[in-house]
Amino acid sequence: MRVAVTGSSGKLGTVVMRELAAAGHQVIGLDRVGERGPEFVQVDLTDYGQVVDA
Repeated sequence: MRVAVTGSSGKLGTVVMRELAAAGHQVIGLDRVGERGPEFVQVDLTDYGQVVDA
């Protein structure tokens, strides 16, 4: 399953991304700052176009 995790560079988001990836999911990290995890997209969640493009 393809899963988008908001707040992916935070403490909880980092753990959630790692666990989902370990379970075999395709994980996309969405956040305003920082880059962590297998795939990361910097996005403003209030900008619909950025979310769709992610």
